[in-house]
Amino acid sequence: MFWLRLAHVLLTVWLALVSVNSEESEELNPKVLKTIKMRDERKRICLKGPSYGYCKGKRNMWNFSYRNKDCLPFTFSNCGGNQNRFYSYEACMEFCSEKHWKSPDIYDILEDGY
Repeated sequence: MFWLRLAHVLLTVWLALVSVNSEESEELNPKVLKTIKMRDERKRICLKGPSYGYCKGKRNMWNFSYRNKDCLPFTFSNCGGNQNRFYSYEACMEFCSEKHWKSPDIYDILEDGY
């Protein structure tokens, strides 16, 4: 199963990096690269655990829990911490739901559709 997933990831990355229309251009498509970078940044943020911070304040926030696949409440000190904190459950789920982690379909990203 591991090898199958690895092959899928490598194939996805390769397809994203290869020019969609290799006959016309050998350049990387910037829209595809931007989408992949945004997806990877979301993962990086959402996989971090809750971080209280280092101030003395107390604010109720939401943190995405990868283990639970859900956003959970936690207390934030109002400074420090990490980016995996949101003011509402809805904002947390919108940003961190795993639907955003899937490999992008390069044909959906491209407006030209070639």
